[in-house]
Amino acid sequence: DGYLQEWLLADKQRIAERGTHLYRPPLLEELLYIDEQVLTPLLGLIRTEYRNGAWTSEGLLALRALASAASAVSYRISRYQHRLSGQEYLLLAENETSGQPRRYWGVYVFRLGGGSGYVTQIPHPLSEFNTLEYGVWLFEQLQAEALLLAGAHPEANPHGGADVLNPDHFPSLFSLVNQVVMREAGDRPLLAVGVRAYGVRPGEPMPSADVLLSWHNGASRREALDPLGQRLVERLEADGLTLTFLSGAPDEVGFQASGVPQVHYLNASINKSLCLLWLSPAMRAGYRQQSENRIQQTQFATLNIPTLQTNFDYHVAKLPLSDALPPPDWQATLQAYLRQRDIVALRQLQEWPEYRYQRLVDQDTQMAFLLTFDARGRLLVVANLAPRQPEEWVVADQPPTGKQLAHFKSRQAGGLRFAPP
Repeated sequence: DGYLQEWLLADKQRIAERGTHLYRPPLLEELLYIDEQVLTPLLGLIRTEYRNGAWTSEGLLALRALASAASAVSYRISRYQHRLSGQEYLLLAENETSGQPRRYWGVYVFRLGGGSGYVTQIPHPLSEFNTLEYGVWLFEQLQAEALLLAGAHPEANPHGGADVLNPDHFPSLFSLVNQVVMREAGDRPLLAVGVRAYGVRPGEPMPSADVLLSWHNGASRREALDPLGQRLVERLEADGLTLTFLSGAPDEVGFQASGVPQVHYLNASINKSLCLLWLSPAMRAGYRQQSENRIQQTQFATLNIPTLQTNFDYHVAKLPLSDALPPPDWQATLQAYLRQRDIVALRQLQEWPEYRYQRLVDQDTQMAFLLTFDARGRLLVVANLAPRQPEEWVVADQPPTGKQLAHFKSRQAGGLRFAPP
């Protein structure tokens, strides 16, 4: 057990880096073996032998047999449970201790107990910064049925052989998992959501939206979307993101979802669709793992503000709370720090001697927060240290509900305070 996001984000060394030549393209017979001996029966077990939050005894026996089959290609199957929610998953990941050369074919997560009709895909987790972090976040926000994480930088091997989106190198475990998940869903609707990144294009204006949406069928307005597409858009807007539907204009060349290999199987499926989310640089920065933010760590250590790594929801829920608000000058100083990340502003917060501070890194999301306590040890204010909307405040009850804390994190609001009990 543990925190799924912490496990997935903790070790990027699972991914082959650019120019390393470490990725080993799978042979067709290897993919056929994984399809018939591992993936297809695995999804069948999830459908039939995981009931009411537990495996049947027959299911556990079959699962062990599948784990043995996966070991033939140096992969392992792990059962994983979220420490607080109890949500269970199956992880299909390379066995790094098998003694065999690594293949870097990727990591695949399957939610147990039913999902919401989404499949989250992260094809370029290293080369497109912070798409890994956002993709893992989106997997949980959507309660998606599967998460596909590519195992190599697209330029790990020469000539694009490691790029799971390269149409000239179609066979990959990434594409196979996508195909099998869609095939085994039968005629049940599924929406594959690919997480990509856009940046500055020389000589072209920068798009103003947080997210550009590109649909495999060219849908350019909300009214043309099916129910899964509608709910995806609603989820993004609920997080405070601005959206633009791509319509096939000349300046949108390269963003089309119709060109990725995973689209090809849609023609052989029923009620299946694919959308690419192109994320802006500013939006992606808000999902950076703050546990890796060395500048922030150094600032807090220099000012002797302690850092705690724990689950944010659990920790805040057990603290004594206050509905008071610090004075306007203090709030202005906090806003200055959130905007500029300047240690001078952080130091100025310490000029209010009645307040005590703590930095908290959430194990579940890898977001970082500043907790402010009054002289009696009551929590006054929580500030997101990398907010997307620094001016926004969320007001929670005493004690806060899980939904309110989730809303604060998903909005990436600047501050959280507490209403009178």
